Amino acid sequence: MGTRPFSRKTIASQRCCGDLLFVVVLFGGTVAASVLAVKTSKETAVNSEGIMTTKGSHKPISVKTNEMVMPLAVLAFLPLEVASHIQFITMKSEDGSTDHHRAVVSIDVKASSFVKLITSTGDSAIWEGGQEVEISLADGTAWAKLSCCSQCSAINIVTTEEIEEGFDAFATYFEAKHGRKLGSCLTDPFLENCNDGVIR
Repeated sequence: MGTRPFSRKTIASQRCCGDLLFVVVLFGGTVAASVLAVKTSKETAVNSEGIMTTKGSHKPISVKTNEMVMPLAVLAFLPLEVASHIQFITMKSEDGSTDHHRAVVSIDVKASSFVKLITSTGDSAIWEGGQEVEISLADGTAWAKLSCCSQCSAINIVTTEEIEEGFDAFATYFEAKHGRKLGSCLTDPFLENCNDGVIR
């Protein structure tokens, strides 16, 4: 006797089993992807600037974020809502040997003329429209830094067109008030103190 041909019933049941297996694999893949998405979303958060970060950290997940390091005084020339997004400041010590990294508690801004920043440790950085930013630590230590120096009292800001316009406005103000271009802050002999961070 020869081989027995498959009956229609056998072929239908094999197709049904194959289809059922495909549905189970598809369902399992969907569940696995959903679980992974939920787990990932628990480990990340979107901060007030719309940047995705790892929870408990302020480091952005996206490495393509355009940020600028700007002097504190620039805040007086930026849109008002920018100050509320500043979370940290870096201030150079009087001799330029130490960077003081601080969390920001409050910032008061008066357009084009005044910025007062208070840190979580009680330190302050104040710009009152002049060529200097006055820095005072909670322990009573105080010194001044050039208001144009982005290395002396630095804030990080996500770059937008409005931010760049504000920075240009600060540069124009600085040039008109002090007779020097902002870009010369690090190279002009008169402003060479920006390199060591001391106002004399």
